[in-house]
Amino acid sequence: MHIKSKKVWLTVIIVVLGLIVLVVLQNHNQSTQNAIPYTEAPKHIGQHITVSGKIVSTSYRKGTDFLDYCANYLNCPLALVVLDNNTSKFGDIGRYSGNNVIANGTVTTYQGRTEIIMSDPSQIRC
Repeated sequence: MHIKSKKVWLTVIIVVLGLIVLVVLQNHNQSTQNAIPYTEAPKHIGQHITVSGKIVSTSYRKGTDFLDYCANYLNCPLALVVLDNNTSKFGDIGRYSGNNVIANGTVTTYQGRTEIIMSDPSQIRC
């Protein structure tokens, strides 16, 4: 292979990698911009949405992890819930406490509370 053709290929590879990085960053910014406040989640029952807000507490009750946006979870408009069969995937959920997070999933209700069931760690990020 000639030196000139090696330079051309190297340039093509650099341009392609740059475009990939640009697309990834653009998708990240779009998902953050499309996030709605967690307080709006009850208006979206049955829909797959992205929410944002600060997790103020985390807890483990009856085999389930809870990430709560409010100090009083009983009156909070949304909780993020990790069921027992998925808790090992998430590790220590306490690391989210005190952090603003972006989470996505389908909004459901359980015993009168609005929640998003988190089945994969890719659904949440700080």
